[in-house]
Amino acid sequence: MPTRKGRLAFCPQAWTSLTAPVYHGGIWGAIGASAALALAAGLGRWDRTDYGLLGGVGAALAAVLVSEVIGFAAFPLDRTGRPIALTWATRLLARLLCAAFVASGAAWAIQGGQPRAPRRRGAAHVPSA
Repeated sequence: MPTRKGRLAFCPQAWTSLTAPVYHGGIWGAIGASAALALAAGLGRWDRTDYGLLGGVGAALAAVLVSEVIGFAAFPLDRTGRPIALTWATRLLARLLCAAFVASGAAWAIQGGQPRAPRRRGAAHVPSA
């Protein structure tokens, strides 16, 4: 880190490399929150909305991290560090990662505390006449 008079100096290159994850985290976090609320409302599980919000937002932030790492490692020339990547493949990858992570995170968080009804073995269903 460059220093000036014993203090850390402003480094514009370091700030510009953080703008894309901050933008993506904010936007995808809002998407995760709204998707979790919609899923909780659709399932009628209003008691689990707080877990759903945490699951949706947490999964969205994990998707940002995975998207940035994959973009940096697999697509170094596509400028994935920008708020909008240059190629269609990296933009598609980001959208698919966001959708998959948010859907799985919200569903896992909302359905996580639901007890399952035990099944009886050998009991056949007999329709009534």
